[in-house]
Amino acid sequence: MTPTNEQQKILNADGRVVKINARAGTGKTATLLMIAQENPNKTILYLVFNNRNRQAAKRKFPDNVDIHTIHSFALSALGSNFDGFEAVRPSHYLNNFRANKETLATLTSDFIVFFLDSAYPKPDLEIDPFKKQLSDELREIFTRSQNDITEISRASLNSWYKTKKDCPHDFYLKLSHLENKFQAKLAKYDLVLVDEGQDLSPIMIDILATYRDRIIIVGDSHQQIYSFRYAVDAMQNFTHDELHELTLSFRFGVQIAALTSKFINNGKADHDFTISGVPEKKSQVYFYDSLSSIENRQEMAILCRTNFSLFKNAILLKTKKRSFWFERDITGDLLRTLDVYWLSIDEKTKVKDDLIRSFDSLKELEKYATTISDFQLLKIVEIVNVYKREFPEIVFEFLKRCREKRDSQDRGAVILSTIHAAKGQEYETVIIDEDVISRLEGSNSNGSCNYLEEINVAYVGITRAKKNLYLPAGMKRLFTKEWQDYASKIPVIGVVDAHRNDHPDRRPSISVPEFELGDTVKTLLGYGKIVKIDGDQYLIAMENQIARIWERRSTLVKVQKLPSYKTFTFK
Repeated sequence: MTPTNEQQKILNADGRVVKINARAGTGKTATLLMIAQENPNKTILYLVFNNRNRQAAKRKFPDNVDIHTIHSFALSALGSNFDGFEAVRPSHYLNNFRANKETLATLTSDFIVFFLDSAYPKPDLEIDPFKKQLSDELREIFTRSQNDITEISRASLNSWYKTKKDCPHDFYLKLSHLENKFQAKLAKYDLVLVDEGQDLSPIMIDILATYRDRIIIVGDSHQQIYSFRYAVDAMQNFTHDELHELTLSFRFGVQIAALTSKFINNGKADHDFTISGVPEKKSQVYFYDSLSSIENRQEMAILCRTNFSLFKNAILLKTKKRSFWFERDITGDLLRTLDVYWLSIDEKTKVKDDLIRSFDSLKELEKYATTISDFQLLKIVEIVNVYKREFPEIVFEFLKRCREKRDSQDRGAVILSTIHAAKGQEYETVIIDEDVISRLEGSNSNGSCNYLEEINVAYVGITRAKKNLYLPAGMKRLFTKEWQDYASKIPVIGVVDAHRNDHPDRRPSISVPEFELGDTVKTLLGYGKIVKIDGDQYLIAMENQIARIWERRSTLVKVQKLPSYKTFTFK
C-alpha cells in the first residue's frame, strides 16, 4: 500500500501517545495495518470494537499483532472460567420492591451498569455521579431508596464474584480492572493500537492511562453515538503528544463529501471540520419528498433513527412485495414488541418478558417508559398502537425473515437498518429516513449533549453511502441560513426516479408539478394556499395561522380535496 500524505505523517510520528482523528471511510484500519507492518519486531496489541471487526482484522494483520475486543482481552487477562453470561435487566430486581417496583428495579439495573462501566472501585463512590445524570424526578425517587438500591447492587456483585455464573460481560472487565490483571497484561506489549476511541467506557480510559509504552488511538468524535451507554470520547478526553487527521474518504466522491462537511460545519458550528472525497468516484446527493414508492435495482439501504421507522418501512416494502432483509438480527426487539401487543389486548399470560408482564395495562407501561425516558420502549408502544390490526401475524413474519439467510443473488433486496446498527457498514445507495428530522428539531441547538449526538447519528448515516445519498426534504430547513442556501441548490426528487434503467450514467429525471395562485398545497410544515409565485419559489399562507413561508415548487404537493377532518381557514 502506498500511504497518502496524511498517512505518511502518521507513520513518521514518534510521540508516545498519538491520536488519529479519522473521518468516516478514511482508511483508519489500513493506516493501523501500515503501522503494524512497519514494526515487525514489536509485540503489538490491537483493541477493536466488536467481534466482527476482530475476525476481519485477523485476516489482515501480521502475526506479531494480537487482536482482541476489550472484553476478550479482559477475560484472557483474568484467566477465570465463567458459567454463562447474562445482561443486567430490571426484571432481575422486581421482587426486591413493592411500590413503584418497575422504576426502582430499572434504577437498580442502571446503577449496576453505571458502576461496571466506571473506574470507581466501590458502588458507594459512584452514588453522587450517578444521580447527576438522572432527571429531577428520577433523582428524587433514587434518593428515597438509595440505601436499598446500593445494598441490592452489592448483593448481585458479590454473587457474581462467588459463583462466576450468569454475570454480565462488563463484570469480568470490572474484575480484571480491580485486580490489576488487565493493566498487567497490557504492560507486556510494546505498542497498543485502539480503535473507535470515541466510544470507550470510563473504565477503559482509566486502564489506558496506566499504560506507559507507546499507544495509538484512532477515532472520530463525530461518530460518538453511544453516550446512552455511558461511553466517553477519548479523542477529547485523553492527553496526547501528537494529534493527526485523516480527512480523505475513500468511500465516496466529492458531492457526498461536500454535503457532509457543510452538515457538520453548520449543525455543530464546527467550521474547522472537513472531509474530502475521491474525485474519480461518482457520487450524487438528492433530497426526497416521500418513500411511498421505492424502485431500485442496485444495493440500497434505508437507515432509520428509530425502530418504529424500521417497522414502518418493513411493512411498506411488504405491502409493495419488495424483497428486503434486516441488517442485524432484530429478534429480541420483535419479541419485546409482541409482548407489548399481548399486554395491550389483555393477554398477559402470553407475555414472556417479566418486566412488561408486571404492568396491568399499556397505559401503565407507557407512563413508566415516560418516567425513565425509555424512548425505545415508547416507540414500541407507538408501533403497537399504529399497526395493531397487523398483529400478531406481522411480527411472526418478520421473525421468520430474521431466521432466513440473505440470498446473495438477490441484489435488488432493500437493506433495512437503524443507523446505530449500520455503523461500520457501507452501501451503494443510502436513504436516510425522515425520522432523523424530529430528533434534530426537537433537541436544543444550544450545544447540548443530546443535540450534538443527534447530529453525530445523522453524520454516521450520511457517511454510509458510496454512490447515491437521499436525504429527507425536511432537512433543508435545519440549522443556519448558510446550510439552507446550500441545501436549496440540491434537487428534490422521488427515489423512484433515480434509477429508471440500469445505465450507471443515467441522470435522474425530476417531475415538477405546475401550480397556480390560490391552489391548496401540502408543505413539509402542513397545509396552506399559494398567495405569491416568484420563479420556482412559492409564498404559502399556512392553515390557521398568520405565518407565511416560502417553499420551492419541488417540495409542494397539490391537494385536490382536503381530508374530511380538516376544517381550517387561511389567514
